[in-house]
Amino acid sequence: MSHTLIETRWASLGQDARRPSIPQVTPITPERVVLVVGDKTLLRFRYDDPPGFPELIVRGRATHEFRERTTRRTERTKILYVSGKEWQYCPVLNIMLCGASDTDDVLTAFTKVVTSFGAEPWTYLSGHLQYRNSARASWEGNSRRTVAEADICVFVIMRRYGTVTWTAELSEALDAGKPFILLCLQSTYTEYLNLTRNVQMEAISDPDKRSLLGLLTELESERQLTIVPFDLSAFPDVLRRETARTFKVGIRHLTARMQAESLVALLRGAARLTNRQLAAAEALAVDDFEDKRDRKLAISALIARRAASLDTVLALLASQEQGVLRYTISNLGALYGERPADQEFFNECITLANSSDDVGIARRLVPALFSIDVGAALEALENLDFTEIGTRRRVAQELEGHETQIRSDGLGPQALVLLNRCLTSNAEGGWLGRCRALMERLG
Repeated sequence: MSHTLIETRWASLGQDARRPSIPQVTPITPERVVLVVGDKTLLRFRYDDPPGFPELIVRGRATHEFRERTTRRTERTKILYVSGKEWQYCPVLNIMLCGASDTDDVLTAFTKVVTSFGAEPWTYLSGHLQYRNSARASWEGNSRRTVAEADICVFVIMRRYGTVTWTAELSEALDAGKPFILLCLQSTYTEYLNLTRNVQMEAISDPDKRSLLGLLTELESERQLTIVPFDLSAFPDVLRRETARTFKVGIRHLTARMQAESLVALLRGAARLTNRQLAAAEALAVDDFEDKRDRKLAISALIARRAASLDTVLALLASQEQGVLRYTISNLGALYGERPADQEFFNECITLANSSDDVGIARRLVPALFSIDVGAALEALENLDFTEIGTRRRVAQELEGHETQIRSDGLGPQALVLLNRCLTSNAEGGWLGRCRALMERLG
């Protein structure tokens, strides 16, 4: 395993040169680290600082080597070496306060609540802003950059309208899928409700009130977001409750992630899966955000136990992941368990193939449909797009391979229709010659 090493030196605290106690390592963001002894900050630096940057002395005389090694694990866990000892830590949580300048009324309470969670409060009022000074610098760009690096955003509506907050920060949070909370001062929210019921927008002369009315209408009526009102005295409790609710959702997702990982380890032994685990395997199989290898394992387990429901099969056929879709169609005969086959299901499969830009879908679908029901396949394939030569060849091969059943079931006329569509040239050799020979035998 390769590693990136960054070395520097840091100073001990106190009046003498004794070695300091084991420092607590507190990250500020996934890109920065703070070294702390007791309640004193020793040194801050970023991971992306180049190796060998100059020695940094903060206080005192004694210096000790500090090394940071970044592992290649996807969790981005960091291993720290201080004075020859090793510690492990996880990145800290950053919670950003978004709103107009009057959010200063809740800044102290916000900071206390956020720090009580062990998180770091971010707000432009206290200087926590990710900025870049350049010829193209902008406050909007800085705000978007800060939202992108925050873990949770808390949008607070007091009495004023903050243009950057609602035109840049909210859209960035929505576009990035960032967890966020919407809080509104109770008096402002009550006034909004009264104005929407009794007053036309054009009749409101105060620009802040007019902007807030439009904003709250957009948030609730158009975007259908949930706004939580609060009294100023109850702000800490409301913030703590709503933030904890967000944590709870995150913990549920983490639990689901861990359950999925446990399930993957069991999928190779499909015979031992319980009904609950099979239901979990169905959920894993249709989740386009999961790893495609794990999804294929889940599909294989469902095939082995013949446990896939029709809804699951249809969801797999609608998958946006090409590998999963192709794997589903290749194993459709074993995955789709309804017998006799539903003609409507076959028709949906044909619609899928015709709408796909992947020629491999139609090529795989043809033998899959024949393996389920020859009669239903012949009827459905009349609507298949035969433009691609590989598709025509597959149809001809399957008709030839099922000639005996086609004869015994009296399906010759339907087969001849498809064979005629396969013959688009006068060539006699190869599969085209066999196709003409089959037509003569069936005719």
